[in-house]
Amino acid sequence: MEHPKKPLSIVDKRRVGHGADAVSTEPNLKPGYVQELEERTRRAEAALRQRVAELDAETQHSRERIRADLERQFERKEADLLVEVLGLLDDVDRAVALSSEAPAVAQGLEILSARVDHFLKAHGCEKLVPQGEPFDPERMEATTVLDGPAGQVVQVFQAGYARNGQLIRPAHVAVGRG
Repeated sequence: MEHPKKPLSIVDKRRVGHGADAVSTEPNLKPGYVQELEERTRRAEAALRQRVAELDAETQHSRERIRADLERQFERKEADLLVEVLGLLDDVDRAVALSSEAPAVAQGLEILSARVDHFLKAHGCEKLVPQGEPFDPERMEATTVLDGPAGQVVQVFQAGYARNGQLIRPAHVAVGRG
């Protein structure tokens, strides 16, 4: 009598207990280590991005501060130069007043004075001639007191100048004593 053949089954013992439902007693070190390295890398990248953003902000702030400092220095140097030009203009105006005997010289000096005035206006300077105005110590220096209305400018010895709303030279005036 022949026996019916039974189906052959092969069991791989290397995998026994390692299936989806089996609990392993041996830890799986490689995936955890890789995950830990990836997490460290993410944290390091986030810290680097934060530091780069901080450095970018600091650099931008420094650039703005340096630009503002340079602008202030330039404005200061330009104002100093304009004060020197004002001194030259005063000298020219005095020469015009003294050259009444030589009309050609007076005319030349008046042309020069007009050109310097134009130069000053082109650079934002405004001439302050406070004749008859109330004395303002913020814009004027009283050099003497004369007969006239109390507290009012009765004579202007030297015009003052302002540039972009800021005084660069006060007017030298005589104030009335009343």
